[in-house]
Amino acid sequence: MKFKKLLLPEHRDDVIGDRFSKALARQLHTTVCVVCGIHYDGVSKDDIAEIVAETERMLFSLQRELCQCDSMPKRKEEKPES
Repeated sequence: MKFKKLLLPEHRDDVIGDRFSKALARQLHTTVCVVCGIHYDGVSKDDIAEIVAETERMLFSLQRELCQCDSMPKRKEEKPES
């Protein structure tokens, strides 16, 4: 897999964005687009660890939801009326 990203100078949003994009692309076997922007003034290392942990929980929840959708029967395409 190849990954491309755009990142503003001195920003670290890519740490979380990369985690999401790689995990979702692998799970879905397709190209994905992830947009991530997080900003808090004056955060500590503990705050950053908490933010990262919360985003991991969010990713896990999203992946679980996607698995449930993948296991649902596919809907048959409706035929156009004549």
